[in-house]
Amino acid sequence: HAFDAYTVIDANADCTGDDFYQPRWKFDPQYYCAFYYTNIYGAADDWLISPSVHLEAGKYEVSGYVIQRSTFSSDKQSFQFTYGNAPTVEAQTNVFVTEKAYQSKLYKATTGAIIVSAAGDYHFAIHLTSTGYQGDCGFQKFVINKVAPVPAQVSDLAVAVGEKGALQATLTWTNPTKDSDGNDLAKFSGVKLKRGTTDLGTVAGAKG
Repeated sequence: HAFDAYTVIDANADCTGDDFYQPRWKFDPQYYCAFYYTNIYGAADDWLISPSVHLEAGKYEVSGYVIQRSTFSSDKQSFQFTYGNAPTVEAQTNVFVTEKAYQSKLYKATTGAIIVSAAGDYHFAIHLTSTGYQGDCGFQKFVINKVAPVPAQVSDLAVAVGEKGALQATLTWTNPTKDSDGNDLAKFSGVKLKRGTTDLGTVAGAKG
């Protein structure tokens, strides 16, 4: 199963045996996912780090699917999502999600945005830091989606009101030349105008 490709790190070394309920991430064949069962010894400091994923430079949205299982409504999980260039604690320097009071009886997407500055192989992790006796925490998967760049905002926007109280206005602006990642626009056909949610039409034009 996929769990075998993940790296499990018991950073505070409180796992003292091999029995199923020792405080560490493990594979649960019943739920077919990773589970960390209630830590009766103290706070967690446990990492579950993914195998490498090759990413090109750009923006991404990364979702992790986590469940919190407990019979007590006061129990909450604390964790972070991180990424780095190696499956080690030292390499997991980029934090993109922090949850300090997570509760969900179902797996749901918790999403953060990242910017990859250079193409390469990256590892994603969940770092569990819940205090003791907070119930069980399950982790299902990471889902990574690249965010396509869009044209940057227009500049020099100005509004000239109609003369003598006329119910009209003239808008002027400069079209962008870059996209949201700061790169030169490959294509640009115009600007859509809206008033609230009402579409007012498109003004055709070139970039710049």
